[in-house]
Amino acid sequence: MASFGEELRRERELRDISVREISEATNIPTRFLEALEQNNFSILPGGAYNRGFIRSYARHIGINIEEMLNAYTQEIGRQEAHPPADARRGAQPAGPKAPSGATGLVAGIGVLAVAGAVAILYYFAGAALRRAPAPESPAAAHGVALKARVKKSGALPSEPGAIRPDSPAEAAPSVAGAATPEVPAAAPGVERLVKVRALETTWVQLTCAGVPQFRGDLWVGSERHFPCREPMVLSADNGGAIECAVDATEVQLLGDRGEIVRDRPIPIQRAAPPSADPAAKPKPRPPAATPAEAPGRIS
Repeated sequence: MASFGEELRRERELRDISVREISEATNIPTRFLEALEQNNFSILPGGAYNRGFIRSYARHIGINIEEMLNAYTQEIGRQEAHPPADARRGAQPAGPKAPSGATGLVAGIGVLAVAGAVAILYYFAGAALRRAPAPESPAAAHGVALKARVKKSGALPSEPGAIRPDSPAEAAPSVAGAATPEVPAAAPGVERLVKVRALETTWVQLTCAGVPQFRGDLWVGSERHFPCREPMVLSADNGGAIECAVDATEVQLLGDRGEIVRDRPIPIQRAAPPSADPAAKPKPRPPAATPAEAPGRIS
């Protein structure tokens, strides 16, 4: 019978999903995911954290969450009942005999020499670390990389100095003494959070500010979150199998079931249903006939 970790890995490989993809979608470090597949629970935080990791893992690859939690509990009980042989041998340490006489003196000198060398290395290593520049935070690095990708795609405006007039009127010098107003540069698009969920397995492409952010198949039940700048367009081979939302907006279907959607802007703007016009005026009545026009009257 397959163990808990072997069952997790088998289900993941059947769906052709990598550990790195699960890590990016769930924000769980890859070493924790690999530890779950190897039944190596000693490096995990333990308690509710482990169960939370298992829930996120199972939800992403589309398997039964409760069955995997039960398998994890059984695996914990099996390991407690039958600990590894290395752990049993490590529980019986054999301490060395205490040195005596000249041997003890030599050992003491050796210990002092090692301690001095460690102190010197520690001192120089600390000085080198103090001189080294502070590393850039992951959030700042992500922002710089995202801005570079968006600017390369042409979504950001060019530098003011690179703009040239297209007509003589635009190139004409300003009147002497007249103040030329400064035109502020257009601000880059605000970064939004796009949520995409697959009701059925289908091919999806998300493009942010002209740059493809994701392209590939989304498995049924999987949900992905992407930082994205406007304009944002979404494509799918089956519009009715994809739900999407931007920030805190309402979740919407990308299209109808079986519809091939290409580069549809999100969030999707639905047309408002026609409503009755309260200001509509009633049709005027025809004018009443005058006494001279009334038929059958003899004066």
